[in-house]
Amino acid sequence: RPCAWASGGAGRASAPGGASAEAGGSGTGSRGCWHPRSQETAITEPGVPEDLPVTLLGEGVRARVVRLDQPGSPGTAHLVALGVLPGVEVTLLQRYPAFVMRIGHTEFAVDDQLARRIHVGR
Repeated sequence: RPCAWASGGAGRASAPGGASAEAGGSGTGSRGCWHPRSQETAITEPGVPEDLPVTLLGEGVRARVVRLDQPGSPGTAHLVALGVLPGVEVTLLQRYPAFVMRIGHTEFAVDDQLARRIHVGR
């Protein structure tokens, strides 16, 4: 998929402010794209710690939901309606521009504020 920051030529992406980066070069994300989340540290190994936000997982990593922050809030109720419940296994498919996850055969996207409410572990 093309980068959301793409500006023109194949394999080139433009960062905010006009700087550009070659796909696959330093400062690029996993899809050859510069964006703010490409600079975050993500857990990419199969062993996931006991309790961390799903936003810290790398793309393709599976983990089990251990808790949801802010119980009773409308945002958390939305996550529950999507099937995000403690004990359910979730796979993070994409981190940018939205967090795309899979639970079973269902894929859905949430913004970073909602994704930070989902805590996963082993």
